[in-house]
Amino acid sequence: MSHRSGFGYYSNPGYGYGFTNTIKYNNLEEFISDVAKVTLEFEPGSDYLYGINQAILGRIIEVVTKKSFFEYLFKTILDPLKMNNTKFHLTDEEKLRFQPLYINHNSLKGFTYELNKLSYSIDNRAHFGGEGLVSTASDYMKFCKMLLNKGIYNGKRIISEKSIKIMTDVYSEKGIINGQLPGKKVYYGFSFFVVDPVSDGIDFSKRLYGWDGYHCTRF
Repeated sequence: MSHRSGFGYYSNPGYGYGFTNTIKYNNLEEFISDVAKVTLEFEPGSDYLYGINQAILGRIIEVVTKKSFFEYLFKTILDPLKMNNTKFHLTDEEKLRFQPLYINHNSLKGFTYELNKLSYSIDNRAHFGGEGLVSTASDYMKFCKMLLNKGIYNGKRIISEKSIKIMTDVYSEKGIINGQLPGKKVYYGFSFFVVDPVSDGIDFSKRLYGWDGYHCTRF
C-alpha cells in the first residue's frame, strides 16, 4: 500500500496495453498470472515506485477471503456506507452520465474515451484496486465523511481509528506526486498523499491527506 513493492506501471509493447486493463483481462487471477512473470525494479521495501500494487492487493484479498474483490468491498465498506452507486460496472444509462477522460499531454488535448482501458462491463471480474471503481459525488462524500470522523459514519464504526492512523503515516519521504502541491513537501502514506504542515509551514493546522488520479478525482 506504500508503493514500495518494486512493481511499477507498465505500458511498453512487451506488456500489451498494460496490466490494469479490463479489455485484456477478465479476472484478477489471469492478471496475477502475468504479473508474476515481471522482474521487480528493486528489492521490496528499499525504494518507492508508483505502480500496480493496489491491483495486486485486490487479488490477495480474493484469495484470503474467498470472495471477489468487489464482494469484499461491498460487504465491508460500500454497503455499510450506503454507497449504492459505487461499483466496477456501468449500465448503458449510467454511461450517458459518465465523465469522459480529458487528456492534456503533448499533442493530445480534449475529451476522449480512447485512452481508457476499462470496459465497465458487468460480466468482467478484473476488479483492480487502483482503477475502475466508479462512483458519484454524493456517494464519495460519505466515504470522505467517514475518514474525517476517524472511521465512523452515522454512528457506525466502519474502519478502526488505529487503521486510519496507520494509513496516514508517512512511509515514503520523497517528492512523489509531480504538480500535486507545487512547492510543498508531499509524502506517501497507505494509498494517500500526506502533507505535514509542521515540517512545511503550510497554512492549515493539521496533517492533510487525500488522493487524485488519472481522471483527476481529487479529494
